[in-house]
Amino acid sequence: MALTIRIGPSRQQESLKPYPINRDSEPAYISSEHFEGLITVRIQHHHPPTSSSPTNRSTSTCAYFDNHSRVFSLQWQGRFKATNPWSKDGLWDADEVLFVAEVDDKIHVPMGTSIATAFARTIDPSFIADGIWDLKRPWVGSPLEVDLEITAARRVRIEGDTQMEKKREKELVPGYTMAHTD
Repeated sequence: MALTIRIGPSRQQESLKPYPINRDSEPAYISSEHFEGLITVRIQHHHPPTSSSPTNRSTSTCAYFDNHSRVFSLQWQGRFKATNPWSKDGLWDADEVLFVAEVDDKIHVPMGTSIATAFARTIDPSFIADGIWDLKRPWVGSPLEVDLEITAARRVRIEGDTQMEKKREKELVPGYTMAHTD
């Protein structure tokens, strides 16, 4: 079975579109109520099938891995919009944004999984595996910030924002963040 990565602005099936893995020049653009930005997915040794070779085994998978000893990379650049209904300023806290891995159909969870997930929680108390037993679209995850190996976050000015023009020069508004996990 071929690996398919689908990316979209929500969990709804109709919003998810197939993404070409290892194509740094073609990041997926996402715009939703809560986030806007670009996402790139890289997987070491991923060889997508081609029309001439259903089992494509070309030597190179992605130039990114020439200088990194990693198995995969998810990279995004964007901004979380100030839409959090539970905070005064609308901004999101690090523990409110989750990184989740989800599959389409029920998975056959091996015996001992509950023990393994309990052990995983002793190492990473933020790990969430409650959804692994869901019959449709099982998932596991944790707060996004916990999963990031490299993070660069900053507030930036948004030009042309009428509210910004009313604020003093030194004040900043939520802007773009670059995040990366391997």
